[in-house]
Order: sequence, then structure tokens, then C-alpha cells
Amino acid sequence: MTEQNTEKRALRIAVIGASGHFPYVTDGAAQREQMQIAAIAPGTRGEDIGGLRSACAAKGFQPREYGWWEELLEKEQIDVAAVNPWFCDSAAIAGACLKRGIHVYCEKPVATELRNLDELQATYEASSADFAAMFDGPYTSWLRTAKAAVEAGAIGTVRLLHGQKSYKMGRRGDVYRKIATYGGMLAWIAIHPVSWFDDLLGAEPEWVSAQSDAGENRGHGEMETTACMILRYPGGVLASVNADYYRPDGAPRHDDDRIRITGTRGMIEVQDGHVWLENEQPKRELALLEPVNPFLAFADAIDTDAAKDMARAAFAATRTCLAARDGAML
Repeated sequence: MTEQNTEKRALRIAVIGASGHFPYVTDGAAQREQMQIAAIAPGTRGEDIGGLRSACAAKGFQPREYGWWEELLEKEQIDVAAVNPWFCDSAAIAGACLKRGIHVYCEKPVATELRNLDELQATYEASSADFAAMFDGPYTSWLRTAKAAVEAGAIGTVRLLHGQKSYKMGRRGDVYRKIATYGGMLAWIAIHPVSWFDDLLGAEPEWVSAQSDAGENRGHGEMETTACMILRYPGGVLASVNADYYRPDGAPRHDDDRIRITGTRGMIEVQDGHVWLENEQPKRELALLEPVNPFLAFADAIDTDAAKDMARAAFAATRTCLAARDGAML
């Protein structure tokens, strides 16, 4: 990852929508005296932003609340917009912010259709503002630790990766009941392991194929419950992803993230936030690096090459997963 700014900048932040990972923003901004969550608004008609309102209050913020995001943009001077409405609306809102020169921190998938992704990417490239997606993986202690071991040559040359993302299903909101509104399981869930792989390899896949199925979804409309993806990266590196909504209700955490990285000298495995390395030496657990708040990582990258890397990562992972969903095969 490219070096970032060390200067802690003052930022006026707006949060548009409350259907994604806005706690990255409220938690991160609360760590910096220079940051202010100045305004909030829904990004989808009928969207409930009560959780966002409560999260702001819990962190000591008193943002001005607007009934609609366009009014917010007209009346507020904003440096960064955190965009997380229903996912089908993200691209339009993010594009409107970029056209105003507002930096955008956007929920993934950053678009739910390839044509909208193309338009958003073109808008970004014509804008002076920076852009990133709400990926937490590269900033977790476990992926930072695994990546450091890979970069140190602990397993030689990477040849094969496997990632798993398993969630509890629970009772999901209306946004998840139609693929058109949330983008589908590949774009919403499988995109996480894809972002892990892209980050670990410093590359984007050359080919992708996938299947998903909506069986046994407990009345959630079109929402898929299982998905598999196969990817090929430059140099013949192969990768696979499993995603599902069958994490047991009694499990201690909502998610179950796993990754196995196989190289020419050994392998690294991640499960339950622990990282194990096995090579010429017996399998042993590695000491974890500290996690980083993903929003603060973006804020510190503004106006640097690191932010450009984040934008490329956002568009690349979204394109991969939408292509897989649509059978485009890249």
C-alpha cells in the first residue's frame, strides 16, 4: 500500500444513507478532534436512518439532519461524503458528490450494474476528488499480518488462494430481497474475499466465473444463500471463494472469515482472527499486527497516491464481482 499522509486533517463529513458500514465513519471520526460529522440524510426513499442518528449521538456528534441527500449537498459545505444508502443508489449519489469535488467513501459494491460502474468510474477520473470503498479486510489485524508474512517471503511464491465469508442470515431488510437493489451475494459478500486477494497479490484477476443459488432463504425473495467463485490472476495464480448465509444463529460472531494462502514454500491460514504459518518449520501462530480503522486510512490518504490505489481497488473488485454475477467472464 502506498505511503499516506501523516498530517491529521480537519474534515467536515456527511453520511448519506444508513444501510451499510457507517460505523467505520462514526468510530473513526470520533478518534480525531479535527473531524466533524456535520450532516446526515437518507440516500434512498423511505430509508430508516435511526441507527445512524443514534451512532452519531453515541460518539458525541450532533449533525444537522436533512430529509433528502440532495438538499444536504445543496446546503452544506462538505469535505467527505460517506455514501451508504441501498446499494442500488450508491453510484448515483457518489457520482453527484464527485462532480462537486467532494471526496467519497462508498459502501461496496460501489455500483450494482456494470453500466453504472462505468459511468461512476468515468466521473471519478474527471473529478479532483478521491474515492474509496468500505473494505475493512486490508485493515484488519489478521490480513495485515498475513500480507506481511507473504511479502517477507515466508511461503515463497503464492500459487493458490481460498477465501470464505459466512454470515448469519437473521431477518434481512427489504434491500436484500431483490438482486436489483442489493447487487446479489457475489457483489455484497463474495466481494470481500476478492478484495483480500487483490490486496495480497497486488493484482486484479484476468478471468472469473461464479454460481449462486437462492434456495432455503427463509422467505427473503431473490436473496441468494450460497455462492462459489473461481478466479485466475496473472501468472496462473488460482483462487476460489465460498460465500453463504448459513452461519449458525448460536455462533459467537455474525461472520466467519477464513483464508488459506498456498505458496511454493508453505501456507498461511487465517481463521477466527488468528493467523498460522507453516513452511520449513512446524505450523505456528503469528503475532498479530494492530488493526487500522478503514475510514481513517482513507482520510489520511486523501490527495496522495494511496487514495488512487484505493479507488482502483474499489472499481476493480466491484467489476470482478458484477462480471461474475452477469457471466461476463471479464
